Amino acid sequence: MIHIIEIMRKNTGWIALRGGMAGGADIILIPEHPLSIEAICNLIEERRRQRKHFSIMVVAEGYPLEGHVVKSDQRDAFGHEQLGGVGNRLAAILKEKTAFDVRVTNPAYMQRGGIPAAYDRYIAIELGERAVDLVHNGRFGRMAAIARNEVIDVELREVMGTRKVPLELFEKMRWLFG
Repeated sequence: MIHIIEIMRKNTGWIALRGGMAGGADIILIPEHPLSIEAICNLIEERRRQRKHFSIMVVAEGYPLEGHVVKSDQRDAFGHEQLGGVGNRLAAILKEKTAFDVRVTNPAYMQRGGIPAAYDRYIAIELGERAVDLVHNGRFGRMAAIARNEVIDVELREVMGTRKVPLELFEKMRWLFG
């Protein structure tokens, strides 16, 4: 049995990597460091040789499968194409190539839900207070942030853009999975 969990994120694998590690995934697939179908099948076969007849696989929705990002037919309110469906496409391929039963779960944006903990409420107040101070003091072009468990402010241009999962970090974490 292969369980595939498709996790949100178009361009980066931070949520898939951290969620997969926390949840004990056997294989984690992220857009920054794609594997070939052959390599994925080899990981599954290696688990089978170890008498592990199941695999939990986490895949980011923006994972390029066979060199292409899987897109749905839906568009958002701004007309942008929506990603999604990589889990189902991957399931079909793996079912054919491995003869395992494959199930897909897509929690999608439910991942953003949940009841805030005391720390969440505290940090929201602290960040809000820093943001108000920035506006009050005319310090535009900056944002409130958390660094080393402390509320700070940083230049927006320092944090603009998309942070990719570095290969070194991904490789270091691979001992936990596949």
